[in-house]
Amino acid sequence: MVRPRKERPPHSDDAGRDTGAVAPGPPMADPAEVGAEPTGPAPSALPDPDDSESSGDRPRARHVERTPGGTVVAACARNGQASLLSWSPAQGFRADDIDDGPDDEAELTFESDERDVDVTVECRDRKPHATIDADN
Repeated sequence: MVRPRKERPPHSDDAGRDTGAVAPGPPMADPAEVGAEPTGPAPSALPDPDDSESSGDRPRARHVERTPGGTVVAACARNGQASLLSWSPAQGFRADDIDDGPDDEAELTFESDERDVDVTVECRDRKPHATIDADN
């Protein structure tokens, strides 16, 4: 007599064996949250904008400067100090001699085998102004 085969739950014989299946991860983000702005700290945790000590060195005006050696993003704080927020050398260049501030002047040099490009940023009327000196 042939006995009918007993049904087993799926994967019951795979316990402890690598089946190639991927373990479930964390739940996916709610589509409404994707692309949403970060919430940030509670308003009470933010510095008082009228408090000169807390706002004096905070960036206010930003400027993007494109040069033959690369791109610099600079800012001026309310106290007139210049800062380099970021920089990206062009292909074949590297950033060197970086003084990213905050200071009266913030500067860096983009260097390549063929030339140097000096970038100096200072604040005039609380706005960043870049001076570019490119050696050929």
